Amino acid sequence: MRNYRLGMRGEQAVGESLNELGVQGYRAFHDLPAGETWNIDHVVVGPQGVFVIETKARRRRKIPGGQPAHKVRFDGETLFFPSGEDREAVPQAARNAKWIEEYLSKKTAEPVTAEALVVLPGLFVETEKPNRGGVAVMNTKYLKSYFSGRPAKIQDQQLRRIIVALDEKCRDLEF
Repeated sequence: MRNYRLGMRGEQAVGESLNELGVQGYRAFHDLPAGETWNIDHVVVGPQGVFVIETKARRRRKIPGGQPAHKVRFDGETLFFPSGEDREAVPQAARNAKWIEEYLSKKTAEPVTAEALVVLPGLFVETEKPNRGGVAVMNTKYLKSYFSGRPAKIQDQQLRRIIVALDEKCRDLEF
């Protein structure tokens, strides 16, 4: 139960940061249903592009003689936490971005590209090498500066079609 609560709080922290991007012209979608048994944590859309965000929340565990509890090292493929490593987060974010690209391209009848991000709330990320697949890894506080000042890539009409497609997907839930 503690792990579910930690995951939920991590996604909530990222979601709150993303909602603040509205003043910069971005629209955030949270817990976007994708397959039968999985979802995408966050999708952010604006004139500057489509961004797919995978959130990974971890407890800070200090390891004697190891790296500080608040630091995560990223070597371009693997996330090295003080208490272990994660080799799945980056490929998962890339798969989610690919899924969104295919879904939105089909729904809007025009090509859509998406950028993948992994966000680690409450942790400091030291990046040694960028990911070859283009997945960015960062903490929650860096999101605002990451999105600010980016050049526009999507025309207004395509942006509206993308937002409508994501709105429909988010509202297509059965309880």
